[in-house]
Amino acid sequence: MHTSVIRGFSRLARTFLMVLWGFACLPILPGEGVSVVLAGAPFYTPDTRLGVGLYTILCVDASEGKTDEVVFFFTGTQNLQTSIGVQPELYFANDLYRVGGYFELSRYPGSYWGVGPHTETSSEESYEPVSFVWKSSLYRKASSSLYIGPRLSYRYSGIDPGPVLSSIQGGEGGKILGLGIGWVWDTRNSSFYPSSGLLVEGYMEQYSRMWVSDMTFGFFHLDVRGYIPAGKEGVVALQGRLQSSWGDVPFLSYPSLGGSMSLRGYPMGRFQDRTSAFVQGEYRFPLLGRFGGVLFMGAGDVQPSWFSYDLSTLKLVGGMGLRFLLDPDRRINARLDVGITSEGVGVYLLVKEAF
Repeated sequence: MHTSVIRGFSRLARTFLMVLWGFACLPILPGEGVSVVLAGAPFYTPDTRLGVGLYTILCVDASEGKTDEVVFFFTGTQNLQTSIGVQPELYFANDLYRVGGYFELSRYPGSYWGVGPHTETSSEESYEPVSFVWKSSLYRKASSSLYIGPRLSYRYSGIDPGPVLSSIQGGEGGKILGLGIGWVWDTRNSSFYPSSGLLVEGYMEQYSRMWVSDMTFGFFHLDVRGYIPAGKEGVVALQGRLQSSWGDVPFLSYPSLGGSMSLRGYPMGRFQDRTSAFVQGEYRFPLLGRFGGVLFMGAGDVQPSWFSYDLSTLKLVGGMGLRFLLDPDRRINARLDVGITSEGVGVYLLVKEAF
């Protein structure tokens, strides 16, 4: 069954890639208020090793109000991980409505270490899911900076599990459909490289066997980010994130820590449990020409409940990074980060900031 899915995915990947770059290469659209950012860049993370990402970012500036953005992407890695997708963020009726979405088809081998803050690196079990993810939201403006409204999340995953995964909830994959409510409070001066303002984004979703899902569970997510000018061109960026889950949660939906955006230095999903929390901060500063630097640190943990947190299991990270300005107009950077943890060092070469 999984072989046919992978073959179908391969055909779709080729088709999507042709459409993507056909769109990207159109002499389009450059018109007043319209811009197309094309990026094809190698990247590296401990979870993927070497990879290549191709991106087309379409931006439409309104004469007044928000900027519409549509991001098309394709990635392929040395670990034979592949993903294709599109991520739109559109505004309608003089910014009264905000439509967001995320659509991705992927074959992304990953690792599972177990549940809880005490899992060992030696307990790692690899798995290879073929997944389709669809997320969409329709938010209405409630104030000058706040949007709120319904959202929908769907994921199908096919997994050929190993001995550990075959005995846990969701270890063979399956389908889930969640309905919920979400909100965005955004006063940032830029979505690519903010130097001031605040972003508060959250949602609560319920998944149920009553509407297609193979499992019944709930999920809560809250992400707060702030940006403070520091010196002539420096920026202090801060982030805190809380996640919580309840019910028959499949392992792919557990709150987790690790990866290129949360506690850099730990592998993606290195720690997971029913709740997760972390804070991190960066100092971003110019160096020479298009080059800039970053110093960062963070701390976080996972636990079965909010009453179980203990400083003795806290995960700490620290590191530094180098930035190269790809697009001066929108301040889109390529980033090279080195994160240091108690388990080792993680190196990340990617496009756009971690947060």
